[in-house]
Amino acid sequence: MVLRTPGESPASHEAPTQPCGASPCAPSTAATQPPQEGNLARGSNRVLVVEDDASVRGLLQAILEDEAFDVVLATDGEEGLRLARAVKPAVVLLDVMMPGLGGPEVLARLRRPDGSLPFGVLVLTGAAELVTALRGELGPDAILEKPFDITTLASRVKALAAAGDRQHGTHQQHGNHEHENHGGIR
Repeated sequence: MVLRTPGESPASHEAPTQPCGASPCAPSTAATQPPQEGNLARGSNRVLVVEDDASVRGLLQAILEDEAFDVVLATDGEEGLRLARAVKPAVVLLDVMMPGLGGPEVLARLRRPDGSLPFGVLVLTGAAELVTALRGELGPDAILEKPFDITTLASRVKALAAAGDRQHGTHQQHGNHEHENHGGIR
C-alpha cells in the first residue's frame, strides 16, 4: 500500500513489481503491507481499488493517481474487506466477479446496521446480466460497465469523494485536469 500526502509525487513511492509471466504482476510485499486496523483517519482523497485483474488494477491506479487520489490496492475480496476497515477510504472501486469473495459479498459485510456504507462505492463489472440488479441496489451512478471510459471513471470517483467530503465535513482538492486519453478498457 502506498499513501502519499496531497501534492506528493507518485514517483517518490513507486513499488518495484515482479516480472509478469504466467502469474499476475504483483507489487513487492513492502508496498502492500496493510496498516494496523483503525490507525488511519478517513482519507477524503483515499480510494481503495479491489480488482483481481492485475492489468485493470494497474490502469485504475494510474488513472486515480493522475487525479491526485491516494490509491490503496487489493487483489481480491478478502483483502479488500480487510483494507476497507483498516484504511477508511472515501471511495471503494470494486470488481463484481472475483475468485472467492465477490464484490456484492464484500459490500454486504461492510454495511452498517442501518444498511448504509461508510464510503462511496463504484462497482465495475463486465457481467451485463448483473447490471440491472446492482443498479437497483446501489443506484444508477454506482455501476460502471466494462469497457469503461477513463474520463467517466475519474468524474464518478471525484463526485463520490466530494459527496463524502460534504458528509464528513472535510474538503480536499483533487486534480482537475482532463485526460488526453479517452479510451476504454475491457
